[in-house]
Amino acid sequence: MKGEAFSTTGQLLGTVLAVQANFYRVQLDLGDLETWGQGDKETRRQGDKEDKEDKEDKEDSFLSPHSPQPQRQSAQVGGPAHAAGSSVGTHVPPIPPRQSHARCYNARDLRNALAPQTPPPPHSAGSSPHLPLSPSSPPLLLCTRRTRLKKIGQQVMVGDRVVVEEPDWAGGRGAIAFVLPRESELDRPAIANVNQILLVFAVADPPLEPYQLSRFLVKAESTGLDVLLCLNKGDLVSTQEQSEISDRLLGWGYQTLFISVNNNINIDKLSYQLQDKITVLAGPSGVGKSSLINALIPNAQLRVGEVSGKLSRGRHTTRHVELFELPLGGLLADTPGFNQPDIDCTPEELIFYFPEARQKLAVDSCRFSDCLHRDEPGCVVRGEWERYEHYLEFLEQAIARQTQINQQADPESTQKLKTKGKGQTQYEPKLESKKYRQKSRRTQLQELQDLYQDEE
Repeated sequence: MKGEAFSTTGQLLGTVLAVQANFYRVQLDLGDLETWGQGDKETRRQGDKEDKEDKEDKEDSFLSPHSPQPQRQSAQVGGPAHAAGSSVGTHVPPIPPRQSHARCYNARDLRNALAPQTPPPPHSAGSSPHLPLSPSSPPLLLCTRRTRLKKIGQQVMVGDRVVVEEPDWAGGRGAIAFVLPRESELDRPAIANVNQILLVFAVADPPLEPYQLSRFLVKAESTGLDVLLCLNKGDLVSTQEQSEISDRLLGWGYQTLFISVNNNINIDKLSYQLQDKITVLAGPSGVGKSSLINALIPNAQLRVGEVSGKLSRGRHTTRHVELFELPLGGLLADTPGFNQPDIDCTPEELIFYFPEARQKLAVDSCRFSDCLHRDEPGCVVRGEWERYEHYLEFLEQAIARQTQINQQADPESTQKLKTKGKGQTQYEPKLESKKYRQKSRRTQLQELQDLYQDEE
């Protein structure tokens, strides 16, 4: 991993599956549970050995024929009436050893007395009672974040690898003490340590929009992760239409997998591509992302919605980011759907997020190093390729965003961005600095003193 090194030997490690307010649902690693439980097993083994030695010593002392201790204890047990009605030669039966030392506390009794009086969690046969569950079901803990992490500004995201302390197996609680360095990080959706992005679109209902698909692809390419393109509802179009769409997207530089959640077409093939990886699911609303997760993970039982009949767009059903464990291994993240992702890259980086443009630049280079591939002379990218118009529109948006960032960074800029009603924003002239600021009382008093001195 990137970042500073941190020793995790003997620590409880887990993955954050979901974030709910200030609580985090963490799935622990079974291998770390076994390592963590070795110290506990050794302690119990040592305690059992001490208990066995104490038991043997006490049995020897009570069963020895030369020891006067059983007679004295038996006389006390018999009480005054028993002592008066007995002679010196009366035979006193020996007291069983279990009754004689029932009040003698050993190491096991002290541990049982100090242990919390809560029922042990369920465990399988042959497993330690101090470990939560069987190896077939990884344990889940609802954790809080240490105050130290909050003070240093350490945010805990879905997908983070964390160190858990003070596990409460009976209550299912714990505390996140440390966040391991992240391999990757996405801001929208907020998720960490992702290996690949699965873009899900529908070929029909709602109809496939090339501009919207191109925008999602550019956003996915900007993350630097592997991109998988999946088209749902393939049963609603003919085989010829699927072939035409596949050839068109192949010209964009992407292999396409057609699936159908309702008819269970190519679901198994998709599950093998997600095996042993953390995959984030993205795409517009209404394309069947939640239905796809229910098909891949039957026990997920996510709520699904219908496509709007008026707008031919999906309704939002997923409200938060959550990781689900895949049957073949790996994790799948469900994210809220959005129709227009932001283009948050610089104008110079935008061209490298188009695979067909990267192929042109790999063969030849432009005359100018800062070429934006619009109307500059000697440009090798400008030409007849399908998404060139999309690139020009995205470029204008990237230039406008870069201009806005530069103006915000400059305190003496002449314009400022203001938010109006209904979420609309617009630029307005910025007033001169310190010209319309109210004078402080100290400055007013100094001006009065200067005025009095001038009059004198």
